[in-house]
Amino acid sequence: DGDYDKEEFYIVNSRYKIEKIEISYGIFSPSVYVDFVDFKDNSCNHIQLFSENVNSNDNTLIRIHNNSIISPKLISSDSYIEATESLVEWLKNLGVSEDSLNELGEEFEIYHTIEYVGVPNVYVKNGYTVSSSENLVLNEKDINTVLDGIEDKNLRAKIKQILYARVFKTRY
Repeated sequence: DGDYDKEEFYIVNSRYKIEKIEISYGIFSPSVYVDFVDFKDNSCNHIQLFSENVNSNDNTLIRIHNNSIISPKLISSDSYIEATESLVEWLKNLGVSEDSLNELGEEFEIYHTIEYVGVPNVYVKNGYTVSSSENLVLNEKDINTVLDGIEDKNLRAKIKQILYARVFKTRY
């Protein structure tokens, strides 16, 4: 549909310098195209990484989760990286042990954050309600607190629909 730049994060093998990453979305799965420099011989290279479900019996294809150059796209927030199945698989394929991954890992509850675009943020200051030009942002913990206070099940379900409406932006 068009070209656009988007900030994304990856882990890169220190042997390579990534010049460019392009992601192409097909009907069933994405392909990732990577231009890189191999520091070992200073050569410029271009590879295509395939999803697991594309020609799954073809062992000659380099896979997104099984290559030595670049990790699958990282999901990160607040200096943490989510240990997605694809990232864990990629690290294991590079020889990182399950024990090492368990030592590095930390488990905690993650709440979605929803930004209500077009709804001004409000806060109480000195007993007065003040609006700002920023968009209102709530996390799931805040939403659950609100919903827990509504005794009428029908009304609770309606308010939940509004608070989780897909027209708003959801982040982790």
